Amino acid sequence: MSQAKQQNPIQKALINGKNRQDPYDPFPWYEKMRTESPIHYDEDSKVWSVFRYDDVKRVISDKDFFSNQFPQVGTGNTFAKTMISMDPPKHTRIRSIVNRAFTPRVMKEWEPSIRELTNELLADVRGREEIDLVQDFSYPLPVIVISELLGVPSVYKHHFKEWSDLLVSLPKSDRPEDVNERKNIRDQGEEELTGFFEKMIEEKRQNLGNDLISLLIKAEQEGGKLSPDELVPFCNLLLMAGNETTTNLVSNAVYSILETPGAYDELAGHPELIPQATRGSRRTDDRALR
Repeated sequence: MSQAKQQNPIQKALINGKNRQDPYDPFPWYEKMRTESPIHYDEDSKVWSVFRYDDVKRVISDKDFFSNQFPQVGTGNTFAKTMISMDPPKHTRIRSIVNRAFTPRVMKEWEPSIRELTNELLADVRGREEIDLVQDFSYPLPVIVISELLGVPSVYKHHFKEWSDLLVSLPKSDRPEDVNERKNIRDQGEEELTGFFEKMIEEKRQNLGNDLISLLIKAEQEGGKLSPDELVPFCNLLLMAGNETTTNLVSNAVYSILETPGAYDELAGHPELIPQATRGSRRTDDRALR
């Protein structure tokens, strides 16, 4: 059975003193690991890491031999109750319910709103000689979109960002005092976020709308058997998975275009190439696993 990670050994290897690497260019280290230690056990975190595509594919697809469940996780960790830490048949049941809120029809209905928000953010920076891409665009975009998808007022967007960043943060070092400090801060933030969603869900039960939380509550009321203990962790997971990943995707995509000679001018002159460029960036991510 695979062991769920309690602390990311790859990120640790990139930042600690004896294996210091450039965190903005980890690919030489990935290549080294694929060649010298493609299946690697980290003694400190007691975690196995796999670096070759075929091995990664087997780990995530062989449900009979590998498990998603978190070992030795305290009851306070709500992510231990989300889909990412479930195995079939429970994972299958929860996913079938959650999928009702992510059908192509539902997502299509959100497209005009997301497009309008994107245009508004771009309009705010139009005409400037210099902008901060992260702060002006890739930071607020996913936070506001997720807030609207969940039916949460956008005034909470700054709290959402703080909670999301906190849940994926790492200690400043491996020293016990730094690890404990980070754990205490993270536990407090997770408790605040859980309390926020519990209150929001109760309010939605009294006044259902077309947001994702309301859709999931409707599925529960229609016999979907999605309990409050499962609904709150899902909201936490959606906040984290949709926030940080989208900010990083947008920021790194623009960075990659700007650092590739001629790429920006070509895309600006031929917008029809943009879909191909974005698909190409995903293929690059895939090749990084090989």
